[in-house]
Amino acid sequence: MSAIKKFKLNTLNRSASTKGFSLVELLVVIAIVGILIAVGYPSYADFLKKSRRADGTLALMEATQAMERCKSTQFTYATCTLSGALQNSPEGYYSIALSPAPTSSAFTIVATPKDQQAKDAECKTISIDHLGKRTSTPGTAGQDDNNCWN
Repeated sequence: MSAIKKFKLNTLNRSASTKGFSLVELLVVIAIVGILIAVGYPSYADFLKKSRRADGTLALMEATQAMERCKSTQFTYATCTLSGALQNSPEGYYSIALSPAPTSSAFTIVATPKDQQAKDAECKTISIDHLGKRTSTPGTAGQDDNNCWN
């Protein structure tokens, strides 16, 4: 056999056997994807947790409006309650309650996270009172230290 024919046969055999990816290349790609997921997922989970807080703050604002409407007809907060749809946030991530019970001139509404949102350690509760003062726990009393309202 001539040298040219041997070269052509070797070239053909090599190209046929080297099609596709090697196991090492595949493992490198899997490792890179794994690293990207390991870095990105916590940030994504944190973003979701913070975005769900808007559901709680929206529910608190709706409940505050309901309390003000009630006072305008009853002339006291003491007989006002949160009923039906106002006991949960629109997306269902928070429970809404009056805590403590309203007096004739004051109320505090508290949103407590539930289900998936219950893992939010930065904002265990979000609250608003009759003066519109927005607070959250954990934090300094009367403050929104963790920016739960933002």
